Amino acid sequence: MMYDLGFIYRQFVSKDGSLPEKYDDFVKEWKKNFPQKIFDTKVLAAYCGQDIFGKTSLDLVHAKCEKDKKLRNNVGIVFDKKTHEIFGSYGVKNTTSNQAHDAGFDSFMTGKVFICMSKYIEIGEIVKNAKT
Repeated sequence: MMYDLGFIYRQFVSKDGSLPEKYDDFVKEWKKNFPQKIFDTKVLAAYCGQDIFGKTSLDLVHAKCEKDKKLRNNVGIVFDKKTHEIFGSYGVKNTTSNQAHDAGFDSFMTGKVFICMSKYIEIGEIVKNAKT
């Protein structure tokens, strides 16, 4: 994830394409430009438990969110296939493995798994608190 943050920083924050020399300077500049929290879907998948996801690669986590009732039924997400004809296959079942690593579809999968896992965690917290 740190590599991704460095890439984003170099592309959108740095005026000359360089990174700060010190980590503390990087963090300060990052927070100035991106004050929101950062969530890592791999960390969230691990938090949900090995018995839920097992492996945490994006395409496997996405497939689990599509198939597992505990995850799939918490939120409804529909990909808008009408936006452009080349995106029509994104919503077709059994094509995820062919679409993984396509930047647009990876973004869609990341958003979907984040929402599914967040809702799963939220429901788990509600159930846990109801029992106590």
